[in-house]
Amino acid sequence: MGYHQFPAELAYPGDDVVDVIGVDAYNDGNFPRIADPIARWIKFRDQDHGLAWHARYAAAHKKPMSYPEWASGGGADDDPYFIQQMYAWMTTHNVAYASYWNSNSDFRGALSNNQYPQAADMYLQTFARYQPLPPPNPPRITRP
Repeated sequence: MGYHQFPAELAYPGDDVVDVIGVDAYNDGNFPRIADPIARWIKFRDQDHGLAWHARYAAAHKKPMSYPEWASGGGADDDPYFIQQMYAWMTTHNVAYASYWNSNSDFRGALSNNQYPQAADMYLQTFARYQPLPPPNPPRITRP
């Protein structure tokens, strides 16, 4: 998430070859450290190329969204509010699928090892009932 040196929209190949528009979403403190979880969520959601941008961009292209990697941790500490808000976001927006980064390689986001017990508990409370959208229908291939 967030703006990088190369704007994501410049890499978009076109609606005819894209079924789902996905981004990775890490609550990792890349933006200036914000101690308050509510303020941190608002910054994460509303930052340049944040969640709100992602939703607008996908809607403009009439595509569902995805979060092939998302997690909380790194510099964000034990943040159950972020987990709760990601659940609320995914269930109120056009999200086809999401995959939590439950690992400590490259990014310390694992919830299964009790390093973030409050976030892990919130994940189980919310995502245990998560029902993503059905996958898009694959295009039919016709042969001449």
